[in-house]
Amino acid sequence: MRVSVLVVALAGVGCKKTPEAPRNLDQLSHDVYLHYDDPSALAVDVGDMLDTVLDLVGSEEAEKGFTLTDLSPDEVVAVDHPEDRDFSLLIGAAVMGFSTFPPADHAISMTESSQTWNDPHTYNRYDRVIVRGDADAFADGSGRIDTENDIEKAGAFGVTIPYDLMKDFQWVRTSAGDAVIARSWVEEHGCSENGKNCVMSSFSLEFYYPDPNNASGALRLTSTWIDLVTEADSLLTEEYSLDLLVNGIYDIFENTDAHLAGTLEE
Repeated sequence: MRVSVLVVALAGVGCKKTPEAPRNLDQLSHDVYLHYDDPSALAVDVGDMLDTVLDLVGSEEAEKGFTLTDLSPDEVVAVDHPEDRDFSLLIGAAVMGFSTFPPADHAISMTESSQTWNDPHTYNRYDRVIVRGDADAFADGSGRIDTENDIEKAGAFGVTIPYDLMKDFQWVRTSAGDAVIARSWVEEHGCSENGKNCVMSSFSLEFYYPDPNNASGALRLTSTWIDLVTEADSLLTEEYSLDLLVNGIYDIFENTDAHLAGTLEE
Protein backbone atom coordinates (compact mmCIF):
# COMPACT_ATOMS: atom_id res chain seq x y z
CA MET A 1 0.00 0.00 0.00
CA ARG A 2 1.13 3.59 -0.69
CA VAL A 3 1.23 6.44 1.83
CA SER A 4 -0.48 9.40 0.16
CA VAL A 5 -2.55 12.34 1.46
CA LEU A 6 -2.68 16.01 0.60
CA VAL A 7 -1.50 17.48 3.91
CA VAL A 8 1.77 18.45 5.49
CA ALA A 9 2.22 17.13 9.00
CA LEU A 10 4.69 15.31 11.18
CA ALA A 11 4.56 11.60 10.49
CA GLY A 12 2.68 9.66 13.10
CA VAL A 13 1.77 12.61 15.33
CA GLY A 14 -1.45 11.93 17.20
CA CYS A 15 -2.49 8.97 15.09
CA LYS A 16 -4.07 5.84 16.43
CA LYS A 17 -3.78 2.28 15.20
CA THR A 18 -6.50 1.49 12.67
CA PRO A 19 -7.48 -2.17 13.17
CA GLU A 20 -7.87 -4.62 10.32
CA ALA A 21 -11.45 -5.14 9.24
CA PRO A 22 -13.12 -8.35 10.44
CA ARG A 23 -13.22 -10.93 7.67
CA ASN A 24 -16.93 -10.52 6.95
CA LEU A 25 -16.70 -6.73 6.67
CA ASP A 26 -13.64 -6.88 4.46
CA GLN A 27 -14.83 -9.70 2.19
CA LEU A 28 -18.34 -8.31 1.83
CA SER A 29 -16.94 -4.91 0.84
CA HIS A 30 -15.09 -6.66 -1.97
CA ASP A 31 -18.15 -8.75 -2.90
CA VAL A 32 -20.53 -5.77 -3.06
CA TYR A 33 -18.23 -3.91 -5.41
CA LEU A 34 -17.98 -6.98 -7.64
CA HIS A 35 -21.73 -7.73 -7.57
CA TYR A 36 -23.13 -4.19 -7.72
CA ASP A 37 -24.75 -4.74 -11.13
CA ASP A 38 -26.08 -8.23 -10.25
CA PRO A 39 -29.35 -7.64 -8.34
CA SER A 40 -29.66 -11.17 -6.91
CA ALA A 41 -26.07 -11.46 -5.69
CA LEU A 42 -26.08 -7.88 -4.45
CA ALA A 43 -29.22 -8.44 -2.35
CA VAL A 44 -27.53 -11.37 -0.58
CA ASP A 45 -24.32 -9.40 0.02
CA VAL A 46 -26.16 -6.33 1.28
CA GLY A 47 -28.24 -8.45 3.67
CA ASP A 48 -25.13 -10.14 5.04
CA MET A 49 -23.42 -6.77 5.41
CA LEU A 50 -26.36 -5.50 7.48
CA ASP A 51 -25.79 -8.33 9.96
CA THR A 52 -22.09 -7.42 10.12
CA VAL A 53 -22.82 -3.73 10.68
CA LEU A 54 -25.31 -4.52 13.44
CA ASP A 55 -22.66 -6.61 15.19
CA LEU A 56 -20.02 -3.86 15.04
CA VAL A 57 -21.62 -0.40 14.91
CA GLY A 58 -21.18 1.62 18.07
CA SER A 59 -18.41 -0.61 19.41
CA GLU A 60 -15.12 0.81 20.63
CA GLU A 61 -13.31 -1.10 17.90
CA ALA A 62 -15.51 0.32 15.16
CA GLU A 63 -14.95 3.90 16.32
CA LYS A 64 -11.36 3.68 15.07
CA GLY A 65 -12.45 2.56 11.62
CA PHE A 66 -11.01 -0.51 9.90
CA THR A 67 -8.37 -1.11 7.27
CA LEU A 68 -9.44 -3.02 4.17
CA THR A 69 -7.39 -5.38 2.04
CA ASP A 70 -6.60 -4.28 -1.50
CA LEU A 71 -9.15 -4.57 -4.25
CA SER A 72 -8.20 -6.60 -7.29
CA PRO A 73 -8.69 -5.70 -10.97
CA ASP A 74 -11.21 -8.55 -11.28
CA GLU A 75 -13.41 -6.99 -8.61
CA VAL A 76 -13.74 -3.67 -10.45
CA VAL A 77 -14.06 -5.10 -13.96
CA ALA A 78 -17.53 -3.55 -14.36
CA VAL A 79 -16.22 0.04 -14.26
CA ASP A 80 -13.71 1.95 -16.37
CA HIS A 81 -10.69 2.96 -14.33
CA PRO A 82 -7.01 3.89 -14.78
CA GLU A 83 -5.11 0.75 -15.76
CA ASP A 84 -1.58 2.09 -15.30
CA ARG A 85 -1.55 1.79 -11.48
CA ASP A 86 -0.76 -1.15 -9.23
CA PHE A 87 -3.72 -1.93 -6.98
CA SER A 88 -1.31 -2.41 -4.06
CA LEU A 89 -0.92 1.39 -4.07
CA LEU A 90 -4.49 1.79 -2.79
CA ILE A 91 -5.15 2.42 0.89
CA GLY A 92 -8.51 1.14 2.11
CA ALA A 93 -10.70 1.93 5.10
CA ALA A 94 -14.21 1.18 6.34
CA VAL A 95 -16.12 3.46 8.70
CA MET A 96 -19.60 3.00 10.15
CA GLY A 97 -21.91 5.04 12.33
CA PHE A 98 -25.42 6.26 13.07
CA SER A 99 -27.42 8.93 11.26
CA THR A 100 -30.39 10.74 12.79
CA PHE A 101 -32.08 10.71 9.38
CA PRO A 102 -33.57 7.70 7.54
CA PRO A 103 -32.35 6.41 4.17
CA ALA A 104 -35.27 8.18 2.43
CA ASP A 105 -33.96 11.59 3.50
CA HIS A 106 -30.44 10.71 2.39
CA ALA A 107 -31.82 9.61 -1.00
CA ILE A 108 -33.34 13.04 -1.61
CA SER A 109 -29.99 14.72 -0.89
CA MET A 110 -28.28 12.38 -3.38
CA THR A 111 -30.31 13.93 -6.23
CA GLU A 112 -29.16 17.50 -5.49
CA SER A 113 -27.06 19.15 -8.18
CA SER A 114 -24.60 20.69 -5.70
CA GLN A 115 -22.89 18.29 -3.31
CA THR A 116 -20.37 20.68 -1.71
CA TRP A 117 -22.13 20.18 1.63
CA ASN A 118 -20.31 16.83 1.96
CA ASP A 119 -17.29 18.86 3.06
CA PRO A 120 -17.73 22.61 2.40
CA HIS A 121 -14.25 23.40 3.73
CA THR A 122 -12.45 21.30 1.11
CA TYR A 123 -14.80 21.07 -1.87
CA ASN A 124 -14.49 24.20 -3.99
CA ARG A 125 -16.80 22.50 -6.47
CA TYR A 126 -18.89 19.34 -6.40
CA ASP A 127 -21.47 19.48 -9.19
CA ARG A 128 -23.64 16.45 -9.92
CA VAL A 129 -25.49 15.51 -13.09
CA ILE A 130 -27.85 12.52 -13.17
CA VAL A 131 -27.08 10.76 -16.45
CA ARG A 132 -29.35 7.71 -16.10
CA GLY A 133 -32.41 6.87 -14.06
CA ASP A 134 -35.49 8.66 -12.74
CA ALA A 135 -34.49 11.12 -10.01
CA ASP A 136 -38.06 11.56 -8.76
CA ALA A 137 -38.66 7.82 -8.47
CA PHE A 138 -35.34 7.36 -6.70
CA ALA A 139 -36.12 10.17 -4.24
CA ASP A 140 -39.46 8.45 -3.60
CA GLY A 141 -37.73 5.20 -2.66
CA SER A 142 -37.25 3.03 -5.74
CA GLY A 143 -34.94 2.38 -8.64
CA ARG A 144 -31.46 3.53 -9.48
CA ILE A 145 -29.67 6.66 -10.62
CA ASP A 146 -26.20 6.97 -12.19
CA THR A 147 -24.37 10.27 -11.82
CA GLU A 148 -21.31 12.14 -13.06
CA ASN A 149 -19.65 14.57 -10.65
CA ASP A 150 -17.34 17.48 -11.47
CA ILE A 151 -15.18 18.04 -8.38
CA GLU A 152 -12.43 20.40 -7.31
CA LYS A 153 -10.96 19.58 -3.91
CA ALA A 154 -8.73 21.96 -1.97
CA GLY A 155 -5.62 20.89 -0.08
CA ALA A 156 -2.65 22.44 1.69
CA PHE A 157 -0.88 25.60 0.44
CA GLY A 158 -3.65 26.48 -2.00
CA VAL A 159 -3.23 23.26 -4.01
CA THR A 160 -6.43 22.07 -5.68
CA ILE A 161 -7.13 18.78 -7.44
CA PRO A 162 -9.89 18.67 -10.08
CA TYR A 163 -11.32 15.28 -10.99
CA ASP A 164 -14.43 13.61 -12.36
CA LEU A 165 -16.19 11.06 -10.16
CA MET A 166 -18.68 8.50 -11.38
CA LYS A 167 -21.24 7.52 -8.74
CA ASP A 168 -24.26 5.22 -8.89
CA PHE A 169 -27.02 4.77 -6.31
CA GLN A 170 -29.69 2.08 -5.99
CA TRP A 171 -32.34 0.91 -3.56
CA VAL A 172 -32.00 -2.64 -2.23
CA ARG A 173 -34.54 -4.54 -0.11
CA THR A 174 -33.20 -5.88 3.23
CA SER A 175 -34.68 -7.55 6.30
CA ALA A 176 -34.61 -4.16 8.06
CA GLY A 177 -36.32 -2.38 5.17
CA ASP A 178 -35.15 -0.68 2.00
CA ALA A 179 -31.54 0.51 1.93
CA VAL A 180 -29.54 2.71 -0.45
CA ILE A 181 -26.22 1.41 -1.75
CA ALA A 182 -23.80 3.64 -3.69
CA ARG A 183 -20.74 2.80 -5.78
CA SER A 184 -18.19 5.33 -7.02
CA TRP A 185 -14.94 5.40 -9.01
CA VAL A 186 -12.76 7.61 -11.20
CA GLU A 187 -12.14 6.77 -14.85
CA GLU A 188 -9.05 8.96 -15.23
CA HIS A 189 -6.40 10.56 -13.05
CA GLY A 190 -7.11 14.06 -11.75
CA CYS A 191 -4.10 16.29 -11.02
CA SER A 192 -3.24 19.77 -9.74
CA GLU A 193 -1.81 22.31 -12.19
CA ASN A 194 1.79 21.36 -11.39
CA GLY A 195 1.00 17.66 -11.88
CA LYS A 196 2.47 16.70 -8.50
CA ASN A 197 -0.80 16.13 -6.61
CA CYS A 198 -3.14 13.60 -8.17
CA VAL A 199 -6.11 11.35 -7.52
CA MET A 200 -4.73 8.31 -9.32
CA SER A 201 -7.48 5.80 -8.49
CA SER A 202 -10.53 5.78 -6.26
CA PHE A 203 -13.23 3.19 -5.52
CA SER A 204 -15.91 3.52 -2.84
CA LEU A 205 -19.10 2.00 -1.49
CA GLU A 206 -21.71 3.61 0.73
CA PHE A 207 -24.49 1.83 2.63
CA TYR A 208 -27.56 3.53 4.15
CA TYR A 209 -29.61 1.02 6.13
CA PRO A 210 -32.77 1.60 8.18
CA ASP A 211 -31.82 1.55 11.86
CA PRO A 212 -33.80 -1.28 13.54
CA ASN A 213 -33.52 0.59 16.84
CA ASN A 214 -34.50 4.02 15.53
CA ALA A 215 -37.27 4.31 12.95
CA SER A 216 -36.24 7.88 12.13
CA GLY A 217 -32.54 7.08 11.71
CA ALA A 218 -30.11 5.10 9.59
CA LEU A 219 -26.99 2.99 9.90
CA ARG A 220 -24.17 4.20 7.66
CA LEU A 221 -21.13 2.40 6.31
CA THR A 222 -18.50 3.64 3.87
CA SER A 223 -15.86 1.33 2.43
CA THR A 224 -13.30 3.18 0.35
CA TRP A 225 -10.01 2.60 -1.44
CA ILE A 226 -7.92 5.48 -2.77
CA ASP A 227 -4.55 6.04 -4.42
CA LEU A 228 -3.33 9.63 -4.05
CA VAL A 229 0.04 11.02 -5.05
CA THR A 230 1.03 14.28 -3.36
CA GLU A 231 4.00 16.46 -2.53
CA ALA A 232 3.51 15.52 1.16
CA ASP A 233 3.94 11.77 0.69
CA SER A 234 7.48 11.57 2.07
CA LEU A 235 6.38 13.13 5.38
CA LEU A 236 3.63 10.71 6.29
CA THR A 237 3.32 7.16 7.49
CA GLU A 238 0.68 4.81 6.13
CA GLU A 239 -1.01 4.74 9.53
CA TYR A 240 -1.29 8.53 9.56
CA SER A 241 -2.79 8.45 6.06
CA LEU A 242 -5.37 5.89 7.18
CA ASP A 243 -6.19 7.97 10.22
CA LEU A 244 -6.84 11.00 8.03
CA LEU A 245 -8.96 8.94 5.65
CA VAL A 246 -11.10 7.62 8.52
CA ASN A 247 -11.53 11.07 10.05
CA GLY A 248 -12.49 12.48 6.66
CA ILE A 249 -15.29 9.94 6.35
CA TYR A 250 -16.55 10.80 9.82
CA ASP A 251 -16.56 14.48 8.78
CA ILE A 252 -18.77 13.62 5.80
CA PHE A 253 -21.15 11.68 8.08
CA GLU A 254 -21.42 14.72 10.38
CA ASN A 255 -21.76 17.21 7.52
CA THR A 256 -24.48 15.15 5.85
CA ASP A 257 -26.64 15.08 8.96
CA ALA A 258 -26.07 18.81 9.47
CA HIS A 259 -27.09 19.45 5.86
CA LEU A 260 -30.25 17.41 6.28
CA ALA A 261 -31.03 19.27 9.50
CA GLY A 262 -30.39 22.65 7.88
CA THR A 263 -27.66 23.53 10.37
CA LEU A 264 -24.52 23.11 8.25
CA GLU A 265 -22.16 26.07 8.35
CA GLU A 266 -20.59 26.61 4.94
